[in-house]
Amino acid sequence: MSNISIAQAEEFHAHFHKQRQDIQGFLDSSNLSELNARISALRGEVDQVSALIPVYDRVKYDKQLSELEQAVSSRKVRDKPKSKFSFKGGSGRSTPAPKPENGSTTSAPIHGSTVISTSSNIVGDSSIPTPAQASSSSSSNNIANSHTISNLSHQLVRPPEDVRGTYTLSLSDLSDCIIDLRPPGDTSTSSGKTESEVQAKLTAIHGKTLRRCILISPVVKGSILLDGVEGCLLVLGSQQFRIHTSTDTTILLHVDSLPVIEHCSNLLFGGYPSNLLENTIDSIPIQRNTNYRKVQDFDWPLPSPSPNWSALSDQESAAQNPTVRLLVDKLEGVRSSEDVDRILEESLPLPRS
Repeated sequence: MSNISIAQAEEFHAHFHKQRQDIQGFLDSSNLSELNARISALRGEVDQVSALIPVYDRVKYDKQLSELEQAVSSRKVRDKPKSKFSFKGGSGRSTPAPKPENGSTTSAPIHGSTVISTSSNIVGDSSIPTPAQASSSSSSNNIANSHTISNLSHQLVRPPEDVRGTYTLSLSDLSDCIIDLRPPGDTSTSSGKTESEVQAKLTAIHGKTLRRCILISPVVKGSILLDGVEGCLLVLGSQQFRIHTSTDTTILLHVDSLPVIEHCSNLLFGGYPSNLLENTIDSIPIQRNTNYRKVQDFDWPLPSPSPNWSALSDQESAAQNPTVRLLVDKLEGVRSSEDVDRILEESLPLPRS
């Protein structure tokens, strides 16, 4: 597939800029559902031409869309009562939260950490770090919901089982956590899934300040943008991937476009585990590729290999399959923060000189 002409690229840039300005102008006045719909529509237009435009433009558009999504998320948080999804640590006893409309309850996370979710709550229980359940405030499955997970440590974090439709997720200030974003029907390596188990679809991930974490995601149709990742194991799949200001991290990646790094060091790339790739939530098969070997380092313009990243060989990448399978099986037995710490100790990459 050939690239579009310079004139076409400029025309699309002008169109994108106009749409973005319009959305920014309505951030404080429009209905949140309408804003989400307009952002999702604009992201869809970018996705349609993403294979035809330069990587630099793709990254720029994706970053600007992410900023719009973050602005909408901030407005949702501002508009909601703070007490509804905010928890404070005390003497170790959890404080009951208000009951959602469906009658379920939410437990306070370990160590008095704070979780803010713009559409539904995603937290760990005080004794068993698995997600609390909350109702989604969305009235339509066609509008992407935005969720936020932040300020957690020593927890197993999973998405709530009652999410329906598409949603985007923001992660921030997480340390010593295992973040398993596979749909509830995929929390084992079995392939049997019912229709109700695959209704929730994660479409994009934006993460900032992740330290000593394991992050596992399904293959999402949008982008994954990460910043400030240190000492982590990332198992990710997306259409576009960018990471910057990160170090000492192993990334097992499936990506349709060329991955981008910036201001990074000691990154090790390998292929997305085949056993997880087979259990995607969409029925359309995903074509494996080796784009994880074609990383574009914006800090290394020279033709020689960048010293900031390296790639596993085919054999080394294949060897990760049983390792990841064992890892996800261990997640089923997590019952405490001590279990989380033990798995992290066994699985996280060691810093490389």
